[in-house]
Amino acid sequence: MSLVGKKIGAYAVTGEIGAGGMAVVYKAEQPNLDRKVAVKELRGDLSKDPALLQRFEREAKYVAALAHQNIVHIYDFIERAHAMYIVMEYVEGVDLYSLMAQVKRVPPDVAGIIALQAARALEYAHYRGVVHRDFKPSNLMITRHGDIKLMDFGIARDASGDDLTRPGTALGTPSYMSPEQILGERVDFRSDIFSFGIVLYQMLTGQKPFNDDDTRSVMNAILHVKHPRPRSIYPDIPFALQRIIKRCLAKRPSDRYARTEQLRHDLEAYVAETCPVNHNGRMVLYLRHCNLISEEAARSYLNEKELKNTQLTARDRGEVDAGVTVFNPVMQMNSLLFLCMLSWAAWVAWCDYSQHADFFGATPSPAAAAVQVAADVHPEPRTETHAEPRVDAPPPRPELRPENRPEPAHNPVKTPSLVRQRRP
Repeated sequence: MSLVGKKIGAYAVTGEIGAGGMAVVYKAEQPNLDRKVAVKELRGDLSKDPALLQRFEREAKYVAALAHQNIVHIYDFIERAHAMYIVMEYVEGVDLYSLMAQVKRVPPDVAGIIALQAARALEYAHYRGVVHRDFKPSNLMITRHGDIKLMDFGIARDASGDDLTRPGTALGTPSYMSPEQILGERVDFRSDIFSFGIVLYQMLTGQKPFNDDDTRSVMNAILHVKHPRPRSIYPDIPFALQRIIKRCLAKRPSDRYARTEQLRHDLEAYVAETCPVNHNGRMVLYLRHCNLISEEAARSYLNEKELKNTQLTARDRGEVDAGVTVFNPVMQMNSLLFLCMLSWAAWVAWCDYSQHADFFGATPSPAAAAVQVAADVHPEPRTETHAEPRVDAPPPRPELRPENRPEPAHNPVKTPSLVRQRRP
């Protein structure tokens, strides 16, 4: 039964936002504070399950304890007969799932900003001992101001609390599960890191790293199949992001990031190079290029020059092919290298030609001709000997001319003569 037009406590429900497997989310207003809120109601057919009621209540407690700018805030928790409601922050924007449904893929710099803010949210949750266990694009909201909000902690697990999931039971979205989550093992923060890698891969390539086919399911692929390299699909994907994805999607949890902080550091290093300042402005510009916000809303964050950036506009709208973006600079560099090698080869050939000009039948230079004339007028005399050496005699020693004999080494010490001189 819909709650539109009714009141839940001090909140007047004005419309329905969406529905999921466990709950329905409504848009409402809080008159005493004059603000919009979102009211999440547990489905009526599930309100009789004690485990689901406990899980719904734990979600409210978990999120209420996580006060972070990239996590949706909880304002209130209302419990009635056979009904539970979570009153939370109303995020005006679009979720990442809907965004990726409209575009072919997300540009690398924008994907880096989204991933960085999502990693900050996960880092804070992991620091507080909360594992999300359902990290996926539909649980990431992009606000009209360019902020990223992580939401839906419905199946989250606290390190200090009991796990409501029975051993050997897989809980989550299959396409974004970690291998240990599929096997029903007890998971920790590294399971969220694996799901994070899947989302980042999907943003950059427009497809999931693991898919089902006629021979295997998506869960089997996650357990046994190695994902294709992102750069094999789009060569313009930076190596830094590919290395991050490779580490996140390691099959064994011990091969992934040892701390979420390390993941955040790697993303910060990449974003600092591609978008040094105004991350929210870049996100707002991208939303404007995707026609998700109006130009008037974008002008509150961007100036006229940034709005008229034709290069970013073409790239955000997918009008620039990734192959052209990568291979054009490569071809230009190869052409420059070829010209340099061609010039060097021509210079070497010219030097060799100038030294052996007579061999090629060319006219020697005036200086070379003068030297050749002097050599013809005053030829150097040559002496030839044809002495036949004796058979039993040793080979003759070469004659040392006075000018070729080595000078004796200078010895300042006078040695006495070995021949006794005759007295007078």
